Amino acid sequence: MKIRKIIIRVLLVLLAVVTAVLMVRAVLNFTEGRRLARTLADLKANGVPLTVKDLVALCPAGENGAPLWKAAEELYAFEGEDTKLLNEVYRSFVRDTPIAAEMWSALSRLIEKNRRVLDLIPDIARRPCFQYGDTGVKSWEKKIPDVLKTIRVARLWGLDAFLSAEKGDLRASLDRLRIGLRFAPKIAEESMLITYLIAVADAKAFLLFLNKAVSGREVSAELLLPVLGDLDNRQINHWKALLRNSIRGERVLLMDLGLPPSPAALQKAFGGKAWTERLYYWLLRPFLKRDISLNLPKYEELETKALSFYYQTRDFWKPYQDHLHSLPWYAIVSKNVLPEMEAAFMKVATLDALILTARTGLACRVFKSRTGEYPENLEALVPGLLAEVPVDPFTGKPLVFRREGKGFIVYSLGSNLKDDGGRSTWEITQLVMDKDDDWTWKELW
Repeated sequence: MKIRKIIIRVLLVLLAVVTAVLMVRAVLNFTEGRRLARTLADLKANGVPLTVKDLVALCPAGENGAPLWKAAEELYAFEGEDTKLLNEVYRSFVRDTPIAAEMWSALSRLIEKNRRVLDLIPDIARRPCFQYGDTGVKSWEKKIPDVLKTIRVARLWGLDAFLSAEKGDLRASLDRLRIGLRFAPKIAEESMLITYLIAVADAKAFLLFLNKAVSGREVSAELLLPVLGDLDNRQINHWKALLRNSIRGERVLLMDLGLPPSPAALQKAFGGKAWTERLYYWLLRPFLKRDISLNLPKYEELETKALSFYYQTRDFWKPYQDHLHSLPWYAIVSKNVLPEMEAAFMKVATLDALILTARTGLACRVFKSRTGEYPENLEALVPGLLAEVPVDPFTGKPLVFRREGKGFIVYSLGSNLKDDGGRSTWEITQLVMDKDDDWTWKELW
């Protein structure tokens, strides 16, 4: 009898505990649900996208460049040692080390093998929009372009343009590089951070090819002015708008992972198959709602910063990092999804720097074609060729410019904020950056 009474008492205690837990869970779920509903209603009223479908405007079939890129992915022809060859040539190219004639010949054969792919690039670049994946799915289900193929095709395109310059056809070279710079941001229209960063890497490569194609060669102002016109503030602002949209995509990812609509979606998102995991999520859901409500405003802050230069956001990052590191135990979704965005902002700043140095370098070339000499300082380019003296996106001060021999050098100090004399290695020396020395446009002619 005593054992029976003990068992009954234990069961009653367990029942009381379970009842209390369920009541607390119900109250929390209600209150946090109302808080989240108000937050989402405010965002929706302000036009903030909350689903994949909200992220992008309708892209009609005839205007969409993505089907052409899908065709390019099917035609992509890399076999055996092709990838190794491309990597070796590109590495030597960015290091400014000699490339053997046989490697150039092998690369030319690789370019011709992928000619049908490259022939699609101009049409993709001309299309008004790019919508690769289905917009009626969750963000973690959305298909994206093959990023490795994108990088390799961009490098092939840039090297092909450079070879045109080497053969003396500068018009064809510059036309192809202008197309490349219009093609690069296309995959960033997917509004995902990963595709945005790949697009940034492609654009930076095209700007390097542009510098190499022009430097040391006589080029008329007629050929340079259209390229200079492409590299105006609209180009920089376009990339910043795409960064803002990729941050919006990250917000949608937070929503999709934090609020799965069904057990099936939960299993796909978190890989959970056991009923215990679903029960755990069900119990934790009120806290996840609180997590989402409290951290959604962080995306608004990031969106605002995305439209600024990096030096204007520098004071923001320490408090932001402190916030990430102080997230409470229940902030499971935010800890895994809220992005460590400073590295991404710095990568965008390197693109800003290369656009600004390229614009300045081309303006100096046009100045020389008109006057017979390079300018003594950047002020000489204003207002005839530039609206204002370009500002280093890392420091907020004017780009460094000086005459060197028969040429000149103009550069940004980069992420280390240190004048490395224009040394621009393009080597990876930090995990979060491409490199930590200067971002430079050199003219030896």
